[in-house]
Amino acid sequence: AQALVEEQALDETLEREQTHLQTRIANRTRGLQASTEVSRRISTILDTRKLTETVVQQIQQAFNYYHVQLYQFTSDKQYLVLTAATGTAGQELRRRKHRLATWRGLVGLAGGSGEPQLVDNVHNNPNWLPNELLTETVAELAVPILSGSEIIGVLDIQHNTLGNLDEDSIYVMQTIASQIAVAFQNALLYEQVEAQAQREELLEHISQRIRTATSTEEALKVAAIELTQALNLKRTEIKLGL
Repeated sequence: AQALVEEQALDETLEREQTHLQTRIANRTRGLQASTEVSRRISTILDTRKLTETVVQQIQQAFNYYHVQLYQFTSDKQYLVLTAATGTAGQELRRRKHRLATWRGLVGLAGGSGEPQLVDNVHNNPNWLPNELLTETVAELAVPILSGSEIIGVLDIQHNTLGNLDEDSIYVMQTIASQIAVAFQNALLYEQVEAQAQREELLEHISQRIRTATSTEEALKVAAIELTQALNLKRTEIKLGL
């Protein structure tokens, strides 16, 4: 009788484990499908600002998270500046030019260490930084955005229910973060090429105007006017030394 009881208990344990495993597989599959759709949508965007805004909106919609935000490093790597965030809270944080010091809070830790920071219950974690605009946050996941070995930013996920951010969430968000890095680098390269093309076009225009001048005085005047307009200056002055 005791053996039968133990066997039944074992069967129930195995059934629970199997159900849990099947649930995890199903959740990860749905997560990967959603991440594929997010990656597809951002892969064709070649404007960095539009890209960051689209990323946070798509992730929130795909996974129904409470809040999603994206940070990028300042040039000296001392701070992570909020560049995109969802909802009215995100708009207000952007208006305030919200930023976090590297190594401070979960976002700062992710940016400094290059490792994901997951807290399934923020009220039990000393590294969590509360925000007065995000009062419903109970769980948070900060994932570094890596371009090769360089950390270029942090993707931050916040949720208002327990148990929805876990190890599978880390895997899925790391996949998306990798796609963000590729898309961002592509957009940045495109913007650099566009800026270079515009500079070359401007130089050719100014050179053409100068070449058609009929005197030295007219050529200098044309150069001063064109540079003033092109560089949005108040005044351009050219002096010749004899």
